[in-house]
Amino acid sequence: VTNHKQTNHIVPSQRDMSLHVERGVLLTCDPAIKQFVVHLQDHGLVNHGKQFIVENLDENRLFVIPGVIDELQQKIDAMLDKNTWQGKDD
Repeated sequence: VTNHKQTNHIVPSQRDMSLHVERGVLLTCDPAIKQFVVHLQDHGLVNHGKQFIVENLDENRLFVIPGVIDELQQKIDAMLDKNTWQGKDD
């Protein structure tokens, strides 16, 4: 995870024009990591299969619930370790 900060997210309700505030974390990463995070949610591989992405903001940012950052970091680290070529030491 490149960058994250805890913040509040305000979502206007279209029905009654009231505001809904949610506490969460702004996750900033490159598009490939963001795609992997979305894949984790789509396949229920984080947060005990529950939705954790509050809002998909743009190609580099997601707003997620606060409790998943450590689990996401572990999944991303494992994926990067698995998919990074380790050259043979001579």
